[in-house]
Amino acid sequence: MENTTIGIIPNMEPMDLILGIITAIGVFFGPWFASRYLEKWKIIREHFDDIKKKIVEPWESELDKNYEFRFIISVDLKPRIGYVEKYPGVRGHFLFLLEEVERIFKKEEGLFKCARETHSNTKGIIHTWGEFGEKLKGYEHECALFFDEIGKDVCRRAQLPLLNKVDDNRYIKVIFIEHLYNKLIPEIAGVKSRYCDIQLMARKNPNGSYELYYKESDLKERLYAKGTEEDIEKCKTIFKEMPEEKSYREKAEGIIELANKIDTEKKNIKWELKRIIDSKGTLKGKCDYLK
Repeated sequence: MENTTIGIIPNMEPMDLILGIITAIGVFFGPWFASRYLEKWKIIREHFDDIKKKIVEPWESELDKNYEFRFIISVDLKPRIGYVEKYPGVRGHFLFLLEEVERIFKKEEGLFKCARETHSNTKGIIHTWGEFGEKLKGYEHECALFFDEIGKDVCRRAQLPLLNKVDDNRYIKVIFIEHLYNKLIPEIAGVKSRYCDIQLMARKNPNGSYELYYKESDLKERLYAKGTEEDIEKCKTIFKEMPEEKSYREKAEGIIELANKIDTEKKNIKWELKRIIDSKGTLKGKCDYLK
């Protein structure tokens, strides 16, 4: 009796049969698998583009903005010199940068959480930004303490109090100390600032008191101090001589050194954000958006 091959297809070897089945699966299911892969890749790509467009790009753009001079601070007129710890009214322009970036993160809270906790493409730079923010706050605190020191010294030298009531006859306004600080730091740093060219003026009022003031480019007057003629002369001397004193120049140089380090870190972060924006790679890590 002759041997016969029992199978679905007569006279076909088992290996040939297996290859045939695989080929058939490939023919019928290959396009389906390819379609699914392309669909998934498109979803991942769109999600990455969404993170770039709504978080990374505006974040990177914010780092491009010029927050006036990086050493300059603005002052809320409510604080009193000597109360920096209790009332953090002294605010540097760097802190405005942190606030603006934080607004971007909060606006896209869900997407930001995903970028921060899941995707390795963005987790690292967000962590770095958090560390940068803490360094920035430390720098701003150093600026505030320096400002506080200048304010106390100005009041001591001039023997004038800060303005407490509008009808006070002898006082110095906080804006005098703010402009003195903002003259000292950029001047030493070699940065051109409008505060470096302030021309002080004095006048006598009908009641016999004197005022120290200056005019801005729009000719709007800014009152600095009020008192006797001697008081005003002391203030003018302080504004001129304090930025030249060695002790203050050394402290200002320390502030400038800190600011330059901060600025270098900011540039490195910007470079990394630009690299992410230009990246053509895929998004790493699975999140709720990709399920």
